Amino acid sequence: MMRHALILCLLALFCSALQAAPPPEPQAAAAEDVARAYLLALKAQGFAANANFMDPEELARFKAILMPVFNAQARAGSRALISATFGYGATLAEVRKATPVDFMRHLARVMAARMPKQSMDFTDLKVLGAIPEKDRAYVLVRTLAAPDEPSRERVIVVTLHPYEGTWKLALSADMEEAAQSLGDPTRQPHLEPWHPCDDQARAPVPPTLPEAQRDGGQQVRP
Repeated sequence: MMRHALILCLLALFCSALQAAPPPEPQAAAAEDVARAYLLALKAQGFAANANFMDPEELARFKAILMPVFNAQARAGSRALISATFGYGATLAEVRKATPVDFMRHLARVMAARMPKQSMDFTDLKVLGAIPEKDRAYVLVRTLAAPDEPSRERVIVVTLHPYEGTWKLALSADMEEAAQSLGDPTRQPHLEPWHPCDDQARAPVPPTLPEAQRDGGQQVRP
């Protein structure tokens, strides 16, 4: 009996150790696979693909960068950015409650306009290798565009973070810059004004109207 009890205790300790053990560190080869899949998704889906590949902490940071912009527009009585991202009838409360993943998906259209370099119109892709570091990996990828493109060959660096045994995308400096530009229209004035979000708009109005008329004189609802 004591022998059986000892065996059961050892098994219990072994199972507890397995549960407490941290996830294994992902391999550099896996980083190359993630980078390849990410760029292919970016080509097919555009900026919205970022939400599926990004580190959850980075998604939260992206939302934290942009929420002050939404809040500032709400205080000013403007609905321009909310209408362009979450829909013509959306409220500020809906924006605040959105999960970081959904938040980035809603921002895809206006972010894509500010990040033309993220457009992936390549005909061929080759992963050149990965450079692993303690808390991240840099994957070098060469893409080849159509023969009539002026810059046919391009080398892209995809930065990834280890996450639960795999790799997740880091928020790039270009994404941060593009997000911050939403709060400062003088950075890219040719992209203003935003137009209502077509897929969720209740009653889209002509984009040529002044902002106050486009918003129907409505104030942002908390």
